[in-house]
Amino acid sequence: MSWLCVSNGTNAARFPYWRDPSNDWIPAMNDGGRGDTPTVRAFTESVTAYVTRVVIPSFRLEDQGIYQCRDTNGLVETIDIQIRDVTTTPQPPTTGKGEKIKILAEP
Repeated sequence: MSWLCVSNGTNAARFPYWRDPSNDWIPAMNDGGRGDTPTVRAFTESVTAYVTRVVIPSFRLEDQGIYQCRDTNGLVETIDIQIRDVTTTPQPPTTGKGEKIKILAEP
């Protein structure tokens, strides 16, 4: 599963970053991501200077919770990822209504 964080608008901040439900920074794939974090097996990828993707390759119950996308201007957008039925594929969460920073679920 993956989600995009988009920083846009006037004076948009570059390189938005992600925090996991424990408020720990999620590392970039080339910084030792791919499951090295103790609480969440996730990593990020820079898509453009204003778009960052968080990837959870194998989502598990312990990965659920509130994820934050932040930018260097102090803007924060959150998504709450929950498993509702463990017998089916998790559905993309509903996202907030960010104006200058937003999160998009990827198919």
